[in-house]
Amino acid sequence: MGGIFIRNNHYRPQPLVLADYLSLRTSGVTAATGLTGKARQGRSCTSSRLLYCRLLWRWGAWLGESTKHLSQQEERFEDLCDLLGWQVSKVSAVRLHALLTKVCALASIPFTAQVKQSKQRLAVSRAADGSLPASFVVLLTKKVAGQPAPAAPRSQQLAMSL
Repeated sequence: MGGIFIRNNHYRPQPLVLADYLSLRTSGVTAATGLTGKARQGRSCTSSRLLYCRLLWRWGAWLGESTKHLSQQEERFEDLCDLLGWQVSKVSAVRLHALLTKVCALASIPFTAQVKQSKQRLAVSRAADGSLPASFVVLLTKKVAGQPAPAAPRSQQLAMSL
């Protein structure tokens, strides 16, 4: 774990679920068996583990007095790309969306995340310093406890009796 996570997690500490942290691995099998004789389940995925720690820190910040009532928040796409060491691009957005889906599926992350393209008009939305707004934004949405699975649409006719 990096020192940045430890320093940032100092103010609003969040428990790190070790089983979830260690479950973030690549999908491929690296060898038939390891030194212990057990089948190996892929290599550790540093990017998804960094993202897991960042999202836990983000949850701690979300639980602050002024933001805990909100059901959605935005995260800066550029910050997440910088954390992972990626250049900001459309390919990074697709890769980040896949990683976010994988990490937010864990039970210890109480929200979902998706990368969306910003719908702002660039010429009108320039900041005071002349910089352009982000072309992508990461939208975080709280998971609803006890939320039922989405049902398949039913074709049903309703009759009206007069």
